[in-house]
Amino acid sequence: MWWTLLAPVLAGAGDVNHAVSRLTELRPFDGATGVPIDANPLLVVENTADEEARVRIVLYLASTQAVVALEDLDAWGHSGITPWELTDERMPDTEYRVLAEQENGLEDSLYQAFTTGSERVAPLRPPEIVVGGYASANEQADGSWIHQASWVVDAEETADGLSWARILRSDDGSEVVRFLPERSEDQDGTFVGVSWTGELETALCVVAVSVDAAGNETEASAEHCVDIEQFALSATSSCGCSRVDTSTAALVLLPLWGWRRRTRPTSWG
Repeated sequence: MWWTLLAPVLAGAGDVNHAVSRLTELRPFDGATGVPIDANPLLVVENTADEEARVRIVLYLASTQAVVALEDLDAWGHSGITPWELTDERMPDTEYRVLAEQENGLEDSLYQAFTTGSERVAPLRPPEIVVGGYASANEQADGSWIHQASWVVDAEETADGLSWARILRSDDGSEVVRFLPERSEDQDGTFVGVSWTGELETALCVVAVSVDAAGNETEASAEHCVDIEQFALSATSSCGCSRVDTSTAALVLLPLWGWRRRTRPTSWG
């Protein structure tokens, strides 16, 4: 299974039964205007160790508080990004409010407003993998391998924040990770890092696709392939413990992490 490196798992010490999710974002952005009438709201939830975590999301008419749509969404997986696929279009030039709250009794909710325009979702341009990532695999004591990879991807943003993107494996089209596009003042692209555990892989080829607010995908970017550098278990140390030497991998990854730290998301006016 694939996981984003930057999405923490919130869990009780050693007990996944106590794990919880946390709502981090709800889009369209609060106060967004001109939102397409066929756009789907996006729910962003930090990954959780609780596979049964659920979030209730409700769409209201701001003028009457009448419920337009209500659904219980799965808060598990998808790298935290879950589109709410509404079946009916919204009314044009109308203010709506959307509420998302966890169903596990925790006081965790998001509530915000947006106003539609009169247009439908416009097609996005295909994304581009700007910087091809380095990939490594570190052997574990149980014989499994923890893999890491990273890229910088230029994927189109929209002013309402409803566009998103996916990185897919070229060999079978399976999803590697979902991410939200991010602008910065000095770079065109979003740092995307992933980590996964499994049998040793020696190479990884991926493409990127953008997804618009109506759920339509663009054509794929050009393929990017990278050899996965292997770091096997080192010799047993003096304490009798086996360890993995990841210093080389960390040094190679530093340039992309440094790029990520320099980015400054641009706010929408």
